[in-house]
Amino acid sequence: MSARQRALPALAWALLAPFAASAASDAPGLRLIEFRSADCIACDAAADALAADPGWQQAVKRVATVSLDADGDGAGREQAARYRIGRLPTWLLVNAEGQELGRVAGAQTPAVFTEALGRWLRNRSTAKSRSARAIEITRDGAAALAETLARYHAQNDGDGGFAWWLRLPIAVRGQQSSASPEVLHWRNRIEFLQAAQRGNAPQADAGGHKVLEDPQVGCDRGIELARYLASTGDLDPARRRASLVAFRRDAEAALATDVFAEPRRCVDGLPLVLATADLLAALDEPAAERNLLAQAVALAERRRAASQPRDRRALPKQLAALRARLAPTPSPALESGAD
Repeated sequence: MSARQRALPALAWALLAPFAASAASDAPGLRLIEFRSADCIACDAAADALAADPGWQQAVKRVATVSLDADGDGAGREQAARYRIGRLPTWLLVNAEGQELGRVAGAQTPAVFTEALGRWLRNRSTAKSRSARAIEITRDGAAALAETLARYHAQNDGDGGFAWWLRLPIAVRGQQSSASPEVLHWRNRIEFLQAAQRGNAPQADAGGHKVLEDPQVGCDRGIELARYLASTGDLDPARRRASLVAFRRDAEAALATDVFAEPRRCVDGLPLVLATADLLAALDEPAAERNLLAQAVALAERRRAASQPRDRRALPKQLAALRARLAPTPSPALESGAD
């Protein structure tokens, strides 16, 4: 074992070393780790999409890969804690020293995964070294700034991300927020995450508007809408209702283009369907809520009948979740067996 290999914790190296041979000629020492869990529907959705994508299948041959259970009792949980995995799935590329070269979090499209892996393999720089360039008021500096904020978000660390942002020079923050939509997008998402995690409903309301009114939220609209609903329960009812009415229009438009359309744009549409159903419930519109869920169940059943290869693992679980959400809640009288 080389000195570089000894820098990686022994347990992690024991896990990853057996996978080195397949990629030794192209990316020696690099490991692509998929963090997932057995009950993670988004993990299955991403895996199904990647398995069916020729571009990803060709790209991933360049590097050794391993899948770890982040919620298990062994090495997967240990490595998830080490790399501060805050969202599943997360794909992480590390070098022989165990340093992070990059990560993609969530059920993103194969194009996102493939582009990211290609960029990491071309550059080979560590995420930490790129983060140091965030103080530069340049295009590369903006890219480093946005990437670092996105990494804090993927780690589910609102406080850490916002503290890092505030440590940047004022000139950098001001100019890059104005010049780079990507920087502004991730700054807003970090602010919203921090407000939600701190239980500050008014700030979460303001932050939620910035995030959910930004088209760049894309296929993460469902998780951010769910975050808004969970963090604004103590908000003034009239103010919250006005926000939900506005968010409903955008959510229903996104459902039409990203989830219900063929081909769908988002790999995993379940979070947006469930969050929109919760939004309709909060607006006290049970008929619209049930209609949405019934539409989603019918579509999932049609897609399952078509037996598309990309859906072989995720779709049955998505369908089960939708059916469970659609099922009426038994009344207390029925649960107790009363007449």
